[in-house]
Amino acid sequence: MYPDLSEFSADELCPVPGMTIGDKPASLFSSRNPKTVSRHFRWMKEYGLDGVLVQRFIGETSRKRAGGDIVLKNIMAAARESGRTFAIEYDISGGNPATFAQTLKDDWQYLVDELKVTAHPNYQRHNGKPVLSVWGMGLGDGPAHPPATAREALDLIVWFKFRAPDPRYRVTYMGGTPSRWATLTADAKPDPAWAEVYAMMDVVQPWSVGRYGTPAAAAKWAESILAADVKKTKEQGQLYMPVVFPGFS
Repeated sequence: MYPDLSEFSADELCPVPGMTIGDKPASLFSSRNPKTVSRHFRWMKEYGLDGVLVQRFIGETSRKRAGGDIVLKNIMAAARESGRTFAIEYDISGGNPATFAQTLKDDWQYLVDELKVTAHPNYQRHNGKPVLSVWGMGLGDGPAHPPATAREALDLIVWFKFRAPDPRYRVTYMGGTPSRWATLTADAKPDPAWAEVYAMMDVVQPWSVGRYGTPAAAAKWAESILAADVKKTKEQGQLYMPVVFPGFS
């Protein structure tokens, strides 16, 4: 896969040493360039896309802070310029089970206090609170996605929703969950205690990527899984946010 750079200006191109396309040097783009991020957000406005979730992998938070969070600052500027919204989505993949929860709390407080993300006029809000997504809790693949217990997960969600020491840190909580969160089967941890964890989330965002591979399978997924998910979230007073993916090359 290679990005179409035909609309980019010369000062946005990053040459790739030793690579050509035809007889011309090959280039990529960098989101560290504010002009490029502004262009992406302008495209979003032109094509009717309302906003983005800015993924922040838990293993990269300290490096991003040390580097000045250039890309996030570019996103904040572009959102203001284009009228698009943004919100933070943490990905806990590969996080240290002993420290991941504190890492999330510390980084979120830094984003609120130092970068002032939630004071931004275009930060996504719901029911009067900033939206924060945490992706990956409850996946049944062992230590790759902490925590190991439902109690730890519930404590973290409750902290973000109710117990954070300053109301400015409290959020509308969106959880990126296993695709079979509602039945605690397949890719989800089977412990019944996880049902309480999912019920505590304000928004449920199940991971459907790779769970079907044809239009017929997608239709079957919608009928057998998605419809039941929507019904369950409605009963629990939650929002349901489906993940739609275009497939792979």
